Amino acid sequence: MLFRSSWTAVSTPQQIHNISCITQDIRPGHTNTWYYGTGEGYGASAYANGAFPLGNGMFKSTDNGATWASLTSTAVNSPQTFINDFQMFWDLAVDVTDTNENIYAACYDGIYRSENGGTTWQTILYASGNAQAYFSDIAIATNGAKYATMSNDGAASVKGIRRSVNGTTWTKITPDSFPSAYTRIVIGIDPNDENNVYFFAVTPGAGFPSSMCINYIADTEYYSLWKYTYLSGNGDSAGGHWVDLSANIPYNASEYGNYFAQGGYDMYVKVQPGDSNVVFLGGTDIFRSTDAFTTPNNWKQIGGYALGTMAPNFFLYPNHHPDQHQLRFLHNNPHAMISSADGGVFKTMDNTQEAITWISCNNGYVTTQFYTCALDHATPNDEIITGGLQDNGSFFTSNSNVTFPWTWACKGDGGYTYVFDGHPYYYFSIQEGKVYKSMLDGNGNPAFFRRVDPIGGGGYLFIAPFAVDPNNNNILYLADSSHIWRNSDLSAVALTNQYDSISTNWTKIDSIT
Repeated sequence: MLFRSSWTAVSTPQQIHNISCITQDIRPGHTNTWYYGTGEGYGASAYANGAFPLGNGMFKSTDNGATWASLTSTAVNSPQTFINDFQMFWDLAVDVTDTNENIYAACYDGIYRSENGGTTWQTILYASGNAQAYFSDIAIATNGAKYATMSNDGAASVKGIRRSVNGTTWTKITPDSFPSAYTRIVIGIDPNDENNVYFFAVTPGAGFPSSMCINYIADTEYYSLWKYTYLSGNGDSAGGHWVDLSANIPYNASEYGNYFAQGGYDMYVKVQPGDSNVVFLGGTDIFRSTDAFTTPNNWKQIGGYALGTMAPNFFLYPNHHPDQHQLRFLHNNPHAMISSADGGVFKTMDNTQEAITWISCNNGYVTTQFYTCALDHATPNDEIITGGLQDNGSFFTSNSNVTFPWTWACKGDGGYTYVFDGHPYYYFSIQEGKVYKSMLDGNGNPAFFRRVDPIGGGGYLFIAPFAVDPNNNNILYLADSSHIWRNSDLSAVALTNQYDSISTNWTKIDSIT
């Protein structure tokens, strides 16, 4: 059983890096061929309102992933401007029953097929005009049955859940009682009986409501989980059977332990090879059911956030990370599986454990992204560095050894950070303008702190900037949506370990447009 002990970058600095999906051609004699699609259509923290990071089509490798080349049939070379659907991929699937290189792509506004490994493309589920489906998905069984989903903003001719055998003629199989509003729908084919397929959807206002503590504010979303069984014919209402399992979606009224997909940013449904009763749902956390979610409360949280953790000083599941994007099972041992999340790649050798033992496989594979970093400008040769990281909090080091572990100094999504002259104190910010003044111990662990952003601030950027006066580190400026706030003396604020905003010494500067 092989797991990578180290990683090597195989895309070049000139190639676009916002990769959203990857797949392998597993046909005998073709396993050296891989494809990936680019463009992040939802959930990226570095987006403008209504403008997510666009991709530049598909890339292909024919040497088992060592090198990658752009498929010119999909490239537009204009990542700053939306030109075609190949700038936003959701999923890819290879038809292993065909002798040709049949690759299917689920993109913004359509499902595409290439019968020659990406040289040319056909639109097989697509509606021209203004009724464009934002979300889509594609899955292909090893018997050749194909399933596609498209969100309800698409035209009537393409939206919903569809099934095809030949990839050209598609039958709408969406159950009559399925919610009328649905955005992202992901697909999970049972590898033990491919006539059984799960469809897991974000269904605003209908289905099962689940609340989660997101950005320290309770939020509620609605989800629907359905199981489809193909019976005969084209699989429509007479040839297929549906069961609504939505009432059994994991929920225990905890802050971080309910199922939550953040609008569809992180979600999947997977069935255990060798045991159709074991089904996994991925969202911020991973949940495992041993009766295929046919009954309520028969599930276990096995990854993501720590069990029972609470805001704002939350913790993570041991050796794991929230925000799940994919789950894979080893072919020679389906109880061993690999999990990918916002924090990287993790493995377990036994997914039947009551409490899963996860092992990080990152080993040089880097998912952390520094928004900012800071150091002590007043102390020559000082080794202290702090940094705010996307979805990974703020970290601290004082060790010149570059392999020495850093300390998690502030929770939340790391943002701006500042080291006081002589480092008696530190400023850290997290999502949506929350700023903390902290005192750390010698290892970077928080000893005392106080949240210090102003009462009345609002409309912050997700990562809102602050600036500190270098001549007086107790003067701080913070930007919200339409003002700059100035605190004239934060030394007057005691570090009482409280999490609410303050009014002490804050002034709103209204003289700028």
